[in-house]
Amino acid sequence: MKAMLAACALLVTGHAAAMERVDLGGLRVSVVPVPGVVNVDGVAMQLSMATGRDVERLAARIEARWRAEGSLVQRHQAAGWQVLSRLEQGRSEVVQWTGDGASARLLHSKLDAMRAPTAPAAPPFRLPAACAWGRVISGTAESGPYEQRTAICGVSPAASLRSLRERLAAQHWVVLRESDMNLEVARAGTEARLVVAPGPGAQQSTVVWLAVPAKEVR
Repeated sequence: MKAMLAACALLVTGHAAAMERVDLGGLRVSVVPVPGVVNVDGVAMQLSMATGRDVERLAARIEARWRAEGSLVQRHQAAGWQVLSRLEQGRSEVVQWTGDGASARLLHSKLDAMRAPTAPAAPPFRLPAACAWGRVISGTAESGPYEQRTAICGVSPAASLRSLRERLAAQHWVVLRESDMNLEVARAGTEARLVVAPGPGAQQSTVVWLAVPAKEVR
């Protein structure tokens, strides 16, 4: 579940289903729905996944079809994933893939961006002054409920991690484990993983916070 949620953090997501028959014909891939419920800022998101040796060819076909349909397609890399996205008629659609060979996988997400988001629950802790909360992804999976939030900080990842560690301690979160730019913390029956990575700007950092019931974060 943790790998799937990390991927969800990249999605800001239809005009048409991403994986149509014309895309799949003759390719060695298996397409399955992603179990559970995923909400982005309170709006339900549809997820499906393809796995197999021809995932990269599938992504190329989807990109070619989108461009033939006249969509403005954006392409970039993020956290080890190749990402395609388009926005059309107020809706957004994202395809992202990673890996190679039989273990390669592709995620497709659709989100009706025209629906007004719901007000999020109170954030899990107060951020440092240089940071601001952003998108909230929540829902249920086989292992239970989860909530994932992202934030952007106007300082380097190392500086962000130091100030975040201090803020968490001041708000009674206990650090269970720490490695590189990751913290695992717990408080009152909830465990969470905090990951800090380079942000979109030279002196910015991105923070991902994943909270689940105790014992699930490991």
